[in-house]
Amino acid sequence: MDLDPGTAKLAISILGPFLSAYGFLFILRIVMSWYPKLPPLLFLTRKVIPPLGGVDVTPVVWFGLISFLNEILVGPQGLLVLLSRQV
Repeated sequence: MDLDPGTAKLAISILGPFLSAYGFLFILRIVMSWYPKLPPLLFLTRKVIPPLGGVDVTPVVWFGLISFLNEILVGPQGLLVLLSRQV
């Protein structure tokens, strides 16, 4: 797939803040998991990854995935950053 530098810069300007905000929301979700009376938000992921030893790890898994995507796409050596620098 060929992306021109302008499109890559546009994707960075959209994906960068989105992935950062989503990561922050999952940090909040991890903190909220300390309060068990809150309704579950990650029930679909829990079907795949059940609680380990009574600890819900699904928010941590999602945070790791979002951080990985953020680094791969819009990090300092991310794919979109490298594509946006092409001349």
